[in-house]
Amino acid sequence: MSKLKKGLITLISVGLIGVGTVKASDNDINKFSTEITYAKDNNLLKFRPFDYTSGIQRTDLMLGKKVKNFTIYGYWKSDSKDRSWIGTRIDYGKKFLEDKLTANIQLRLFKGLNKTANQLYIIPTISHKIKNLNIGLLGYGVKSEGKEPLFYAGPSAGMNLTNNLSMMGAYTKDVFSNSNMLYWKTNFKFE
Repeated sequence: MSKLKKGLITLISVGLIGVGTVKASDNDINKFSTEITYAKDNNLLKFRPFDYTSGIQRTDLMLGKKVKNFTIYGYWKSDSKDRSWIGTRIDYGKKFLEDKLTANIQLRLFKGLNKTANQLYIIPTISHKIKNLNIGLLGYGVKSEGKEPLFYAGPSAGMNLTNNLSMMGAYTKDVFSNSNMLYWKTNFKFE
């Protein structure tokens, strides 16, 4: 492993410790997620053992199938407040400019179980690849039944550290309020 990659891993590790502790105001959100993906042919298994959002810990499990530019998942999630949901996730992605520009959109629909509100997520992203760095924009929209909608948007950056490990961070602002979201995701992928 090169000195640059070792230095980046150290820097990112220190940053991860700070992500969970930095909070500018009561309206701001810190989101940290770890995702493990196993892909075989066009079948996917995604497991998020740790998805932390400002004091609430969640676990997600997804089983998916890739069909052309779409991936369709069955989705289950549960959090530390004893809430759980079952639903579906549909991803659509397209690459342009010799695979250097990527546009994606996720639609997630959840039925709340055990007296939990139904939810809708819309997550659009666009990124431009420069070597192993991806620079772009992240949108993160959530509408829970009985609550006002949230839609965070802002710059994002990601890096492939190895063939199996990548990280992505974003700093976004809710278009409906004064709230900001600091987002960090670590991905492990196996085939």
